[in-house]
Amino acid sequence: MPSDNHEYVLVTGDAGAARLALLHDTYGTNTESLLRELGLTAGMRAADLGCGTGTVSRWMASIVGPSGEVVGADVSADQLEVAAREAARLGLPQLRHVQASVYDTGLPRDHFDLVYCRFLLCHVGDPAAGVREMRSMLRPGGVLLCEDVDVGSVECDPPSPRYDRMRDIMLALGRFRGVDYCLGPRLHRVFREAGLANTQVRIDQPVLSRGEPKRFWEYTFLEAAPAMLRAGLTDESELRELAAEMARVAKDESVMVAQAKKVQVWARR
Repeated sequence: MPSDNHEYVLVTGDAGAARLALLHDTYGTNTESLLRELGLTAGMRAADLGCGTGTVSRWMASIVGPSGEVVGADVSADQLEVAAREAARLGLPQLRHVQASVYDTGLPRDHFDLVYCRFLLCHVGDPAAGVREMRSMLRPGGVLLCEDVDVGSVECDPPSPRYDRMRDIMLALGRFRGVDYCLGPRLHRVFREAGLANTQVRIDQPVLSRGEPKRFWEYTFLEAAPAMLRAGLTDESELRELAAEMARVAKDESVMVAQAKKVQVWARR
């Protein structure tokens, strides 16, 4: 989801689908567990804002079943094209997609049992406005669950100065764009600003020594590299050095990589 005045810095559509699938491989089991705990079940009405290529939307649709309803919304037509194609392939008529901003979805007020987003609000300039919009979509008693990130918590051990540099450039890119890639830890305050006082919080931080999910933030950095160059935050020579170091870390199973903390905040209307 783009911020107010700058382009989305990651790849969308078919070209970005593999990274988003890896995101779900890294964080998805925890997400699905909490959604079940919060009561997602057959017949419910749910919305997934910033749905991307629709990984979570499709899972939600499989849970609510034909008697339920899921809406996946995203500002990117490329993302929605992939999401709609996959939903049709799987035969999920209870799932529909709309192109919309989190600030103004055009979706029904007081309607949904559950509204959800993951790693969306860190990409927008006014997260509280997005939370207010999602709150307005909930029926009384409905639940809002937002998961967001703390990129500042990405690190490896043994430490690597170049790996730390990768993280720091990502954070600088967020500041340049006027968004907060460390939104997660203060997300509970955003909820309160939006009128949701009775919040609950959990934190999930996978730590990995092997496998493709270990490389999720490496791939994210490389996708964002052109935007970093345009912003003057690095140069081609340094990018090559950082890419080589991240590849080394990925292959070395003696190096543990802590993925960015995913902070889960939820409240009932």
